[in-house]
Amino acid sequence: MSVNVPIITVFTPAYNRAHTLTRTYDSLKRQNNKSFIWLIIDDGSTDNSAAISKKYSSLDNRIKYVYQKNAGPSAARNKGVALSQAPLIYFLDGDDWIDSTLLESGVNFMNANSMCKLYYTRAICFGSYEGELVLKYTSYKDLLVSNSIICASIIRRKDFDRIGGFDEELFGYEDWEFFIRLLY
Repeated sequence: MSVNVPIITVFTPAYNRAHTLTRTYDSLKRQNNKSFIWLIIDDGSTDNSAAISKKYSSLDNRIKYVYQKNAGPSAARNKGVALSQAPLIYFLDGDDWIDSTLLESGVNFMNANSMCKLYYTRAICFGSYEGELVLKYTSYKDLLVSNSIICASIIRRKDFDRIGGFDEELFGYEDWEFFIRLLY
């Protein structure tokens, strides 16, 4: 692996997220771990998402903007991972923000626990739903019954490749199905 490749790449599928991207950007800007790349995959937005994303990429060389014709969040995530070389990947939707220590603690945890397949934390929502998103993974059996893992998770690139990424035919449950395959 090249010395210049950050250990983690953050992927944001963005479809009409102009109204929330600034908050997402601000949370990444405050990260303790500064060694990351942020790929914003514009999934055919019709709002001002492209202009905002291009502005951020002009201010910070860790931020890359990529446009694709609208194909859904699974295709955007898959495209982002295909463009990355980092051994750890983090999915951060365009309407999410993260605590300043998340990337640092997640990378440290994944490095210290080589058998761990994913790392996720509590989630506080803003936008159409406000408050804590209560998801609690208790067992693989329970995961088969209901989604109990937030998509904003750190996983290993090798595991993503092993299961073939997100199913691009699914929308709305794509992360649930992805985690079922990842943890099997």
